[in-house]
Amino acid sequence: MESKQERKTEIILLKELLKDEERNVSDLEFNLGMFIKAKNGCNYVLDQLKNKKPYNDSLGIHFGNIRYSLIFQISKSSYNTILSIGWQIITNDSIRTDIIFLYDFYYDALETLSVQLDMPYTQNHFIPMYNRMFNTGDKTPIDYESLINDIEVANIVRQARGYKVTVIQFIRRRIDQSKKLQILIEEEIDRLES
Repeated sequence: MESKQERKTEIILLKELLKDEERNVSDLEFNLGMFIKAKNGCNYVLDQLKNKKPYNDSLGIHFGNIRYSLIFQISKSSYNTILSIGWQIITNDSIRTDIIFLYDFYYDALETLSVQLDMPYTQNHFIPMYNRMFNTGDKTPIDYESLINDIEVANIVRQARGYKVTVIQFIRRRIDQSKKLQILIEEEIDRLES
């Protein structure tokens, strides 16, 4: 049987976790929008290259959007507090399991996707290609004819799109998991406070 103090601590921690998750979802939704913009930029550029369309002013903007990489700072102070106190403070087994899965799997995997795959690819392949092919000041191609005929450019953009699509799918799942957990936490807080 838990004491009143333990119950009070659990409620405080669940409320803090709820706030952290609201911040995380907000941040992830921003990143999702940017990644969709980057993926759409990839699609636009690939269509332009494949169909050898004439140059237009928006091409540089779409190329520039592809450079976007995940910028996500996980709010996990409540999670760290729970770790330091001990998992027994969360009495609902289902919530405890969901929290662990969300933080230990989804956040770690999202960080791996970003830090070890997407960001290095963008920095090591896409940006050097972009700098080689574009006047970075006005975002115009140095030689448009060479750009649309360069198979390496198309391959780099295709690979970037693959990373963007993977991250988009993962962010969407992460947001869904967090929203489900938030509902469970709200219900548990109501139960514990009644």
